[in-house]
Amino acid sequence: MLNVLQKRNKNQRGFTMMEIGVTVAIMLIAAAIIVPILTGYLDTSRVNNEITAMRATFDKVQQRYQREPITTDIDNQELIEANLLAANYRTNSSFQIYNVFDGQVTIDGVDENGMTWVSAGIPANVCAEMAENARSLQFELITIGSTELRYTDSVNADFTQACIGAVADDVVTITWTLEEN
Repeated sequence: MLNVLQKRNKNQRGFTMMEIGVTVAIMLIAAAIIVPILTGYLDTSRVNNEITAMRATFDKVQQRYQREPITTDIDNQELIEANLLAANYRTNSSFQIYNVFDGQVTIDGVDENGMTWVSAGIPANVCAEMAENARSLQFELITIGSTELRYTDSVNADFTQACIGAVADDVVTITWTLEEN
C-alpha cells in the first residue's frame, strides 16, 4: 500500500500552466461581472442614504419653522447649532456640512419660507439617480450645473442630460430650491 502512494506522489507534479491560465481567466471573468454589480449596489445605497438624510433634515427644518417663517437667518450654522441635521451628515467647527459623498452642503433660508440646498461633490455616475430620487422631497426647482429644471416639467432623461453637461472632475453640484410662498 505504501508503494502505491509513493508512486502517485512521484507522478503528480502540480498544476499545468494551462490549468492555472484557465483558472485565472475564469476568476477575471467573474470579477468583471461581479465588480460592476457591487459598485452599482453601493452607489444606489449611497444615493438612498443621502436622500434619506436630506428628507430627515428637510422635515426637521419644516417642523421647526411650520409656525414661524424661515428667514435668511437659516444657514449651516443655525442648522448645526439647532441640531436640525440628519445623523448621516458630518460637520466641522467652521459650520461646514458634508454629504455622504464627502461633498459640501450649503443650506440657506429665503424669506417667506423658501430654501436653497446646494450639494457639491455628487459623483457624476449617480447624478441623475440623485436628482430623480430627490423628486420625493418638496423642492420645486433643481439646478444641475447651470441647467435649471422644474420638477413638475422634468423626466429622468432631462436629469441625465443636465448631469452630462455639468460634470467637472467626475462630480456635479446640484442645487435644490423650495420657492418662497
